[in-house]
Amino acid sequence: MSTPGSTIIPGRNIYLWVVVPALVVFPARGQAVEAGLTPVLRGLVRSGIALAADRQEAAQETVDLKTGREFQMALQQRMSLAVNNLPLQDVVRDIIQRTGIAVVIDRRVDPGRLIEVNTPLTTVRLILLELSKSVEGTGISVCDDFVYLGPSAAAKRLRTLCELNAEAVRKARSKLSPTSYRYLTGRTSGSWGYRSEPSDVFLLACGTVPVSENSPSHIPFDLWRSCDLPSVKVTDYMTVLLNQFDLSFEITDAGEVSVESLSAPVGVERRHRVPSSRVEELKRQWSESFPDLTFRWQGSSVTVVATVEQHEAMQESLSGSAELPVGENDLRKRLFTLRIPAGATVKVLLEQLRKSGIRVEVQGELSDEDLERPCEALSLERVPGIDFFPRLLLGLNVEVLADHVTINSGT
Repeated sequence: MSTPGSTIIPGRNIYLWVVVPALVVFPARGQAVEAGLTPVLRGLVRSGIALAADRQEAAQETVDLKTGREFQMALQQRMSLAVNNLPLQDVVRDIIQRTGIAVVIDRRVDPGRLIEVNTPLTTVRLILLELSKSVEGTGISVCDDFVYLGPSAAAKRLRTLCELNAEAVRKARSKLSPTSYRYLTGRTSGSWGYRSEPSDVFLLACGTVPVSENSPSHIPFDLWRSCDLPSVKVTDYMTVLLNQFDLSFEITDAGEVSVESLSAPVGVERRHRVPSSRVEELKRQWSESFPDLTFRWQGSSVTVVATVEQHEAMQESLSGSAELPVGENDLRKRLFTLRIPAGATVKVLLEQLRKSGIRVEVQGELSDEDLERPCEALSLERVPGIDFFPRLLLGLNVEVLADHVTINSGT
């Protein structure tokens, strides 16, 4: 009989990742097992199922979780995921073990929800986005050192809250003792055990920093699944805990942490400089993409209060570096920007394309003369792939397809 499992095939920083579901899956809470049993036996079965769940939770495999640059690189690994009728928590656990990316599942998301996800070869970041889409009303937030999976509204605001709370601590330096300030601007191991009470977890997260007397009562009673995080910013840890209750925190004049309700949308103010030739284009594009935002234009610069992700989307539209959603990775339509110095050879260009995850197939065999031919200096900006690759590999017979580039050597 088949059992749940997965296969991973490494390539040049490209992975094919297939999660294979079991042919036989036990219903939730052992419903089929309980059928026809006496009440006493049914109670014993339920106890056994609960005990098994406890043991499974306690026996989670320890993973070396990534932070910083390694975390960002792990998000860009390329994989393909195929999941059919598996619990969300099992799929997330497999992602964590295979990539070292920490994932926090919000308390309001059912971890036992059976999901179905099928993606082409794409980045882990976009796979996680597709995973969130498989659960209605759920989104993700990619923070500095972990990924959060939770209700769409909570996911949308999390990174912005993290930034605002870190800034609030910096501004409150004069109110805090030196010890409290050092702690709140440092990092901590952000993990909690199975059946932890969130109010206790939050108090531990605050360390030795004083907490206002009524703050713990703002956090409702709950029992949480275990969660492992790497070393994270203390303010990020406190924020992701409270965000699950639509709460945040402030620093009082007395230098205490005070838990507060979130009463309004959150945003940070930033200024973007726009090339004068694109002002009218981006005015129209951003107004359509972000109808709820107020843009204050002054010449070729604009100031706007928005979430961190919205600001990033604006910067990506300026640079043309936006990562395309799954299903829109058609090389012919993607926009590419590249500057190469004079003298770079065709061989070097092909190697760089492959390292970037672009599949290049050569029909026949390129001659040494073709491979070592130096290219002229070239500057391409926001050029569709259908034009980009022929111009980049000028002199070769290039055909651009949806998922790869073919070079016909004619030999």
